[in-house]
Amino acid sequence: MKNPSIATFYPPDPARISGLTGRETAVFESIASTNTALTESLRQGDSGTPRIYVAKSQSSGKGRLGRSFSSEVGGIYFSFDFTIPTESAPEKAHLVTPLAGVAVTSALKGLYGIEVGLKWVNDVMADGKKLGGILTEAVTDTDVTHIVVGIGINAVNEDFPDTATSLSRVGVEKIDASDVISSVVNEFFRRFPKISEVDSDYRERLCHLGTHVTVHTFDGRDDEAAECLDINEDCELLVRYADGRIRALSSGEVSVKIK
Repeated sequence: MKNPSIATFYPPDPARISGLTGRETAVFESIASTNTALTESLRQGDSGTPRIYVAKSQSSGKGRLGRSFSSEVGGIYFSFDFTIPTESAPEKAHLVTPLAGVAVTSALKGLYGIEVGLKWVNDVMADGKKLGGILTEAVTDTDVTHIVVGIGINAVNEDFPDTATSLSRVGVEKIDASDVISSVVNEFFRRFPKISEVDSDYRERLCHLGTHVTVHTFDGRDDEAAECLDINEDCELLVRYADGRIRALSSGEVSVKIK
């Protein structure tokens, strides 16, 4: 394994990110959570120019299901927002996280030539370990729904569990946060017009299809072992339980753990 200490990290530059994406960009030395700051701003009625919030560190980084996300200096943490008509939200909002996953994997491969996969529904994986995560939140007004996409990627930081990894640990020698953020955002919006077709790109990046997982439901039922079969066009995970039942799992009702 490459020694991560020799990797060079270029911190985020708001002017560069703004120039590359065309979006107003703010970089914070430290913030509780970029998602929290951006969603609160939207709730207070500040819904003007589309923005990117970037933090060099987060004191309360958020993951899915209220979990914390380690966010020390040396990682890449950012959120961006966009709006869709509220009437269209039900058919598009649930596909935003899969699309963001596709954007992250495509950006990292394009920048650094590394193969990065996804674990349903929102984990970015490399070498069988978690490289980053995605959190999508929504703020709904009468006519439009504001979508906030938060992304965290381990770069040269080291304060994470053994089940995680970083860009430096998978062999990237020069990591430019501005390039990563800009490439992810641009990949996302380049693909957004065809978000309804994201299932095919998402499927080919999933690293656990055909494997066995533990399914944890949020309704109090016992965990169950299942085999991951596929995803459907809504990016729900199709699993087969030991008794032969096949079920489509929604990200809002379960989580899965790879055995």
